[in-house]
Amino acid sequence: MTERLTLTLSTKSARADCHRARGARRGYKAMPFTLGTWRHNQTPMSERAIQNEILLAASAGGYTLFRNNVGQGWQGQVSDLPAGTLIQLPSGIRFWLDGRCKLIANPRPLNAGLCIGSSDLIGWRPILIGPEHMGSTIAQFVGVEVKTAKGRESKPQATFRRVVTEAGGLAMLARGPGDLPGVE
Repeated sequence: MTERLTLTLSTKSARADCHRARGARRGYKAMPFTLGTWRHNQTPMSERAIQNEILLAASAGGYTLFRNNVGQGWQGQVSDLPAGTLIQLPSGIRFWLDGRCKLIANPRPLNAGLCIGSSDLIGWRPILIGPEHMGSTIAQFVGVEVKTAKGRESKPQATFRRVVTEAGGLAMLARGPGDLPGVE
């Protein structure tokens, strides 16, 4: 049985409710929601489910975080290839879309995301500066690498975390919402 997600964390939690509702329209089943790293039936949660919980809790704690997908795709001139066409591909990529073979001529890589090894969630948190800055608030960069209970970060991810921390940002490995400072 599918349950509707109802949250009362804060007014910002409506954003997550809207995200879940969009997923339901696309045919995804909404899952019962509980904070923590386990579902109601005691099976480990996926990294994506943990990310969703962290996003909700972080929003309630004053953080502003965004999902950072890192990857590579290809761009170029796309054309249909008729069935049975033999073609030499010195500089082209073939793929299938809607049951038809397509060709990307003169492919160029298209990189997405901040950089290789960057955190799953990036954004900022407000920090109140002391009297020397007349009580102004600044935004501190935040990078959250989300992992399951058994997940391990890669070397580029550890390097990214170290560089952000050395530069004065907040970078961490999180396995649940409780790992974020200032978030209950």
